Amino acid sequence: MTWRQRITISVGLLACASPGSQAHAALFGVQPYTDRIVEIDPATGTITRSIPSPDPYPKGGLSGIDHGRWLLYQSATGNNTSGNLCWLDPLTGEIAQSASYYLPDTFPGGLTAQNYGDHQIITLGGKGELAFWHHPNPLAQVPTLSSFEERWIVRGALGGDGFGRAFAFCVDDWESNSYAIVEFDPSGESFEPIHIMPFSRLVGGLAFDGQFLYAASYDDLLTLDPETSEILNTVSVPDGFLSALAVAVPEPGSLGVLLLLLPATVVRRPRVWRN
Repeated sequence: MTWRQRITISVGLLACASPGSQAHAALFGVQPYTDRIVEIDPATGTITRSIPSPDPYPKGGLSGIDHGRWLLYQSATGNNTSGNLCWLDPLTGEIAQSASYYLPDTFPGGLTAQNYGDHQIITLGGKGELAFWHHPNPLAQVPTLSSFEERWIVRGALGGDGFGRAFAFCVDDWESNSYAIVEFDPSGESFEPIHIMPFSRLVGGLAFDGQFLYAASYDDLLTLDPETSEILNTVSVPDGFLSALAVAVPEPGSLGVLLLLLPATVVRRPRVWRN
């Protein structure tokens, strides 16, 4: 095998490995009773690892942002992050950046985000209100929404995580003990609901990975069909209650790519034969 052939094979392996990084999307949840943000296997409920929360007893919103590179976090009760949106490293929990915002006291902290070209639209949900913010200028706010069809009132939990769709858990203002998961326009350009799906349980957090919708309900984690809200799987999570959910893509998936670059560099110089 010549040195040129060895380089060709190394680069070929790199090309095959790169697209697979999307398979490493992971589900995260805020767990107030442990002061941790946990990564969860939605098939079994197993907590695979955790990172520290920026706040003690966090209760607020969580979302994937910037194609899953960061976890976007905000806590309605946070002493350390109150009034800030925080970009967290999903591997370490470190705050990479933060941005100030203002919301009424009614907001307990539903959160989701969607990429639009060179900026994101961040949606925060509270008791009876959605607020849409443009980042990198989070003070540029578009009009807020209080309910869908003057009936379905937002109750905080939001899901979307940059996968092109957005969902909100709502309660029925016309009938007691009636709930729905409402799909809405993540851009905030239209307040007409895209899809209203009746639901039978209270929800504390939502997340969407492009295929399934996930809902936190008391100590249970539910996997839902995003087209019908049918419950496809139910698991219990150790240490219980999750106040928010998000999907992100931790960076270690790229470590294999970096390792593949090394052989291509090592074999780059042709072998010199000596008599």
